[in-house]
Amino acid sequence: MNFGNGRTSRRNALLDISPLIDVVFLLLIFFMVSTTFRDEAGLPLNLPSSVSKGLKKTDNVVVTISEKGDIYVGKELTPPDKLTGVIKKQIALAKKKELIIKADKSARYELVYRVMDASRQAGVKSLSVAGEMKK
Repeated sequence: MNFGNGRTSRRNALLDISPLIDVVFLLLIFFMVSTTFRDEAGLPLNLPSSVSKGLKKTDNVVVTISEKGDIYVGKELTPPDKLTGVIKKQIALAKKKELIIKADKSARYELVYRVMDASRQAGVKSLSVAGEMKK
């Protein structure tokens, strides 16, 4: 059986790659825009001051650490060994379940870390460290 005129006919198959190039450029632009770059520098740190606006006053739990090392949850002086229980009670009563740490810049880092650890043990999901706005 012979179909056709005896010659094998070949079609020129061309592949148009311009849509593929468009997709590659769109992916490139997407990754360039969505990539974040981190600059994690070490020392020196001067954390207590900030240029940005301060936190809005809301019904959050505020833990204050004084220069002398006194820890206040709200306006209540709290010993470090009872910190977790007091924070747990205050978080249960607060409208927003957020804890804000306000520490004097001369306060020991150990106390700030102790408050952060106690808040984690108390089940706090959102933690902020407040600073003073630069003028």
